[in-house]
Amino acid sequence: MHRVMATPNLKDGLISVIDMKTWKTLKILPTLGPGFFLRGHENSAYVWADVFSGPNKDVMHVIDKQKLEIVATLRRNRQDHDARGIRPLRQIRAGVAVGNGRRADRL
Repeated sequence: MHRVMATPNLKDGLISVIDMKTWKTLKILPTLGPGFFLRGHENSAYVWADVFSGPNKDVMHVIDKQKLEIVATLRRNRQDHDARGIRPLRQIRAGVAVGNGRRADRL
């Protein structure tokens, strides 16, 4: 296994995955729009990427670090919110597990 890094594209809906040894692009993941943030943790199997502009702003993609594929897409449910006014994210595709055995649609 080799170390890679990923970076979202600020203009286009793409995430580039780059080999840190050769600096060559290994894979380009199409997303629902331009992104700014990409977050993960070394102990997690997943990375989270946002879409910050365009018709799909407020979407989050969940990327499997081993497969280098988007395994879930989360969208804010504008009708649902709690007493504090916080609107939870809901999963578009059902049945994808995300970290610690919790399903993404239960976040």
